[in-house]
Amino acid sequence: MINKIHTYKTGYYAGKTIKVTFDDNGNPIAKECDVCKQVKSLSEFSPHGNKLFSCKTKCKTCRNEINQDKYYKSKTDYWLIYLIDNFDGKGNHYVGITRTLPKRLSTHRCHSGADTSYVLEMDRVETKELALQYESEYHKKGYCGSDSCKIYKELKENHKLKQ
Repeated sequence: MINKIHTYKTGYYAGKTIKVTFDDNGNPIAKECDVCKQVKSLSEFSPHGNKLFSCKTKCKTCRNEINQDKYYKSKTDYWLIYLIDNFDGKGNHYVGITRTLPKRLSTHRCHSGADTSYVLEMDRVETKELALQYESEYHKKGYCGSDSCKIYKELKENHKLKQ
């Protein structure tokens, strides 16, 4: 095994150095995590084809802690009933509930390709049960929702086919 210090030449990490361990054939087998600074086996990092050594720069443990911190910081103490205006580009509206709006909108964009550029806060309530009641009333009035809307289901299917 060979221990080396690698310096990034270009990109976001240009000039930054990390410790890397190579086997006798010159293949990387371990590297330093950006966060905890521990040298860990490459299996401790999530794979990523575009990154140096084909894995992420933060180990799985540190990435999970960071993601949980972001989730809990964005979580509100109330339930939000929200409307996505023209989510399908055909004038249809989607109504849903959440406690973490940025994360929920990201899910809409990633899983269905929905346009989330115009979102309205319809109401705030203290309990999930009340939020579900409000959401149900909007769905009865004709607003789409993931479980009750064939338009949204079609959008999701079309988005899957494009990928």
